[in-house]
Amino acid sequence: MFRGRITSRFVGCAILAALAGGLGYWRATERASCPGSVDETSGPEPGFQPGIVDVGRVPWGSELAGDLVFVNAGRSSLTIRAIVTDCGCTALDESAVIGQTLEPGDSLPIRFTVRAGTNPGNKRTRVTLHTTSGRMYRADVLVDVVGTWSIEPASVDFGTVEIDGAETHESILTFSSQVDQVQAVEAEDAPWLTVRRTPRGSDGVAILVALDACNLRPGAHVAALTVRTNCRLKPDALIPVRVVVVPSLRPSSYRVGLVASDPKLVHFFDSHDRPVQIAEVHCDDGRIVSTIVPPNGVELRNPEDSDFDMDIPIEITSHGGHRCTIHACRFPGQ
Repeated sequence: MFRGRITSRFVGCAILAALAGGLGYWRATERASCPGSVDETSGPEPGFQPGIVDVGRVPWGSELAGDLVFVNAGRSSLTIRAIVTDCGCTALDESAVIGQTLEPGDSLPIRFTVRAGTNPGNKRTRVTLHTTSGRMYRADVLVDVVGTWSIEPASVDFGTVEIDGAETHESILTFSSQVDQVQAVEAEDAPWLTVRRTPRGSDGVAILVALDACNLRPGAHVAALTVRTNCRLKPDALIPVRVVVVPSLRPSSYRVGLVASDPKLVHFFDSHDRPVQIAEVHCDDGRIVSTIVPPNGVELRNPEDSDFDMDIPIEITSHGGHRCTIHACRFPGQ
């Protein structure tokens, strides 16, 4: 019995030792399979110091150079295999970096050049350094690209408007600059837009964009305003313009088939589907007879059962002055 207890205790200790060894192997394998991971118990690690370099405000179109500093704060030497960025706006002096071996405590300045481009705003570039051991170290370069002029808002959306609505639809663009000037504002292929410029002090121009929906068919319409400046680096700005046009007077049918002398009744509504009273019906073709039927209808007839090859237009006018055109067509008799 005593020998059995000793054997059981020995087996239990062996199992615990095996589990502990397996756990240590799993942790080592996990660290090896995750390049760039940091073991908090291993002390200082290699890396960029600082990990974020903020270049600050940079005029658009310019270039600015700076240095990233990579420090081997670890306990063993390392060799740099590659260094890359995630965008083409930042260039690195790769030839001075790749192949370098850093002993513990060594530091290496890495020269970079930021090309600001012509799109203003905050930009972030991620720099990744790869070592021959498979580990990765990252740093970020921040830059705020500032233009010499700006236009607000960046687009114009008139929303949904009625074709014959009495409401005026206008939008104002604000051009701001201390050095550049607006030379022209063009709305090519958009006769339904009118543009007027007004000086706004010494640092800008107000651009009034007005919409004439009467020149548009129902549906969605898009165009682009071109604002031309005297800036050589970025002379033009394109401002998208969008509008959805709905008819103020909408018939229940735009094309009415007339068979023999059977009358057809067409009802009329506004853009909110409310009945609209009709004031006048005009048709130049005497074969079509029309009658206004309150509250919002027009009756059409072909009393002589006349034959016609082309659709006949009929102009409808509401009491509010809104207009639309419907067409009568000839259906073969049955």
